[in-house]
Amino acid sequence: MRKNKKIKILHLLETLDCGGIERILTSIYSNIDTNKYQFDFLIMRDLPHLYYTKEIEKLGGRIFKYYTKKNKLWNHFYNILYAIRHYGPYDAVYSNWIAFNGFSLLIAYLCGIKNLISHVHLIQKESTNKFKNFYQEKVFKSFLKKEQIIRLACSKEAGIALYGNSNFEIIKNGVDYKSFSFNMKIRNKIREELKLQNKFVIM
Repeated sequence: MRKNKKIKILHLLETLDCGGIERILTSIYSNIDTNKYQFDFLIMRDLPHLYYTKEIEKLGGRIFKYYTKKNKLWNHFYNILYAIRHYGPYDAVYSNWIAFNGFSLLIAYLCGIKNLISHVHLIQKESTNKFKNFYQEKVFKSFLKKEQIIRLACSKEAGIALYGNSNFEIIKNGVDYKSFSFNMKIRNKIREELKLQNKFVIM
């Protein structure tokens, strides 16, 4: 790790719109010491507005976007390589791309990144494309078996689907329950906005 500097982690995921993976990563970022850690995000959706953009940028994170058509591996390769080389150096690369976890971490490995993290959040169905199945199963998944890969899963089933008989750690998705706690001020404000004061409301 670099001395007296933030530990920089590059997260790879499909988008930063309103979704489960995005919420988990943003929640983690908002609950760690941002003086010590910096999260950057490389996403494959070049959309102008994403749900978590403001929150991540407020925490000091950077978001890099690119657009690619399906199955264009060379485009993924170029953008991952460019992000690591141009925006790094990074202490770790954390991939949440599921089907592309092995592919993206292989690129990071070739770039000299020591800490490689794969995280699977769901069970992906087998593709009807035989060539795609071949390179995912025989090439990319096999790389995830290497010792230096930190393998994470949100459930036993998801972990087995991606990692097979390799060891992996289960990290269950956490939710900040305090954000759902009853708040009288918020209740009154919403009722006032909707003109529902002193009315019986069923939700």
